[in-house]
Amino acid sequence: MNKEIISLLEPFENYDGEKKFVFFDLDGTAAEWRTSASLSDLYQKGYFSSLKPTEIATYANELAKIPEIETFSLSAYFPDSFAYEEKNIWIDQFIPNIDKEHRIFVPCGIDKASFVVDALRHFLTNKHVLVDDYTENLTGWHQAGGRAIKWLNGINGCNGKFQGNRTNSLFELNDMIFD
Repeated sequence: MNKEIISLLEPFENYDGEKKFVFFDLDGTAAEWRTSASLSDLYQKGYFSSLKPTEIATYANELAKIPEIETFSLSAYFPDSFAYEEKNIWIDQFIPNIDKEHRIFVPCGIDKASFVVDALRHFLTNKHVLVDDYTENLTGWHQAGGRAIKWLNGINGCNGKFQGNRTNSLFELNDMIFD
């Protein structure tokens, strides 16, 4: 899979187009989503650091090597849990090309788009792309002016609430990001 992802991005190694900012959600997007997990499981030490990476993690790691594409992780967390620390450990292991300055953690219950606008101190535009599995995050991002892409992970996307771009293919995702 890694060779396929590298070959997918090869044409963009010397990308000199308009700078883009791509934000990848972790849970259910770059990392697996465990449907059997309870709320108490999310508070257990070791839960987040034990999540398996998806192909999105490898893609995000390779994308972060392209200088004109500023690549971020953007993940919600429970402030009173191990999630913040463990998600950083997880990123160190599976998406190490996203440095600490490009890791954004949003306390649960706070809108991701609003948080990013405040953190970056500018409004979202079509150059700000969010790849996420959760409709509420994507809708908020789109309403704030950014581009939203729903990652279909085999669990979500069954009821058709999100009306924007959606895919479960890295090739389609790549086309959507570089569109």
